[in-house]
Amino acid sequence: MVIAPSSTLRGLISSCLKDLSFTNITPVPDIKTCIEIMETEPVAWIISPTKDAETGHVLHILRILDKNPALRATKVSIIRDGDDSTVPQAFELGALSCHKFETSREQCLAEFQSLVQRLDRFKGDTTLVAASYLGAFLLEKEEHQELKRFYNSMLQIYPNKPDILLDLAKAHFEAQEPLDARLLLQQLLLTAPEKKAQVLALSRSYMPGQTLEVEADSGIAKHFGFKTVLLLDSDQASLRQL
Repeated sequence: MVIAPSSTLRGLISSCLKDLSFTNITPVPDIKTCIEIMETEPVAWIISPTKDAETGHVLHILRILDKNPALRATKVSIIRDGDDSTVPQAFELGALSCHKFETSREQCLAEFQSLVQRLDRFKGDTTLVAASYLGAFLLEKEEHQELKRFYNSMLQIYPNKPDILLDLAKAHFEAQEPLDARLLLQQLLLTAPEKKAQVLALSRSYMPGQTLEVEADSGIAKHFGFKTVLLLDSDQASLRQL
């Protein structure tokens, strides 16, 4: 379902979605109409502005979906408008993506192509898709401290996922915390050698001329930031040896 006060924008988005092989598209002028349809028909995907020309707000849709388990499979993509301050709250309530484009067919099509590509890249994991959009939004808004908190919370769900660690390192760089960022990049060199090219590229971008390579005998605890180690083993002899 495509929500847009402007018939031109509704037509533009609908046309782009058809180009991406979507067929069952319902354009509506406001959020109230969308909610009325949701009460009687299943809706798989809603594309909505942050707010419409009346009093409707995308948060209202997301709260309805959140409170109704039967509707939680419905995905919501947000078209950012002038006031996008509620975008982080929308993601907290389960938004899938957010998009910003002028009334250009090329830009509109590129935005939704990017969404489809992210769904493929993350193998349908909508949490990672949403995280990629929210991370980019917070970076654009220079909310560096919030960005760090966000990536640290993502690591609770996806422990030691290299891509998230890379994003967290970048957030530390942007927050003017190069030592923390460097530590993360060195950790990635040790634990995710397949990411070496990306790690070194990020290092060159933020630390030009500085060496990042980890010396083999430099002590792994230093690079992981370990302060204490807890050993669990029922064999006392093994514990003493460790």
